[in-house]
Amino acid sequence: MPPKKKTQPKPEEAQAFVASLGGDLRTFDSAREASRGRTVLRRLNRVEYEQTVQDLLGIKTPLAAILPADTPSQGFDTVAEGLRLSMLQMEKYLEAADVALDAAINLGPQPERKSARWVAREDKDIRKNLDTPVGQLSNPKDPKSGHHVLLLELPDAVVYFDRGYPSAKVETGGHPAGLFKLRISAYGYQSGGKAIPMRVYRDNYREKQLIGWYDMTPDQPRVVEVTAQLSANEHIRIEPSNTGIDERGQNVYNIGPKELKAPGLALMWVEMEGPHRRGLAAGQPAQSLWRYPVAKIDEKKNHDKKIAYELTPEDSKAAARQALESFAARAFRRPLEPGEAIASSSSRPMSSIAASSSSRRCEWGCGPSSPRRNSCSSRNTRENSTITPSPRACPISCGARCRMMNCSAWPPITRFPSRRCSMRKSSAC
Repeated sequence: MPPKKKTQPKPEEAQAFVASLGGDLRTFDSAREASRGRTVLRRLNRVEYEQTVQDLLGIKTPLAAILPADTPSQGFDTVAEGLRLSMLQMEKYLEAADVALDAAINLGPQPERKSARWVAREDKDIRKNLDTPVGQLSNPKDPKSGHHVLLLELPDAVVYFDRGYPSAKVETGGHPAGLFKLRISAYGYQSGGKAIPMRVYRDNYREKQLIGWYDMTPDQPRVVEVTAQLSANEHIRIEPSNTGIDERGQNVYNIGPKELKAPGLALMWVEMEGPHRRGLAAGQPAQSLWRYPVAKIDEKKNHDKKIAYELTPEDSKAAARQALESFAARAFRRPLEPGEAIASSSSRPMSSIAASSSSRRCEWGCGPSSPRRNSCSSRNTRENSTITPSPRACPISCGARCRMMNCSAWPPITRFPSRRCSMRKSSAC
């Protein structure tokens, strides 16, 4: 500016204008920096929150999907201007924290441990690809549906050439959630002396999460030992990298696996053992709470079969303070100042505090297992509509079951047939 066809300012005039404008901008920037600091204080976005909590608690439970999507600012979801904090986000952060604590503090009964071995040459899906004749139509009406053999069978292994499809789907039957130990045997095939990268995922058919990358030695089998946290009935998926293309740019779809002179991953077998108890009952002090004594609850006196163990520290308050300080020091990545972490004034034993994480006690102290359930001021069932409603609105707008008179989801209950209370409350909220 101004346009080329218009009268242009003299160089010294333009320089003086830019200098004066730059001075004003720098002055404003310096004043703002002096009052607010160099950067704006911001919260973690949902991906950062998930990864931070997983690292602090030693869990693999997905948390980002629980939280609302972060508003992008200038094309990024890590800019402080877009990372605002609303009541809905606070509610969802509390919900995500409950899920994380339930995964980290497991006081339930010891699941039955099992061992399984998967052999690549015996897998039914692999056998189907290898044994079906080349060109056989899967759809007789479609001449293009001819079968392609994409795997190569060796005396001790099955070779995968393609980097994505088909991949090795390791299924060993149903299993509960927990910590599993995996042993994977494989090696690089036709790799010219170079290691073949192998990717290992946990998969539930909806999404897959990477467990790790491993370099498999050429021509000589290598056994990789992996420890992974798996959800109930999840399976393992294995895929190669840097494979499937020969020097002429051909792949397994062009010339078939027998003629293809390209690198591949020769997969032999996978062994899975677990679940191993990773938590309080196992006595493994890997986290701040796991250092305290654990006792098994008498089965005759235990009415909640989901809880089998309880914490039994000598001083509940001191143990809670110690656990909080240890966790906060790791979260802040620095030693705490004296008195910075204040332990809860509650006198409840740690066993009941840990148990409340699994039973989802009401945040007002009137949860489903509370003796105050029948006299809770927030309770209002269909059969009794004369109870005085609580002055507090439902903090989560659960709608499906919560019958508080001033809840934003009231009335009627049938308007929200698909909504479910995220606190898992009963019909008597």
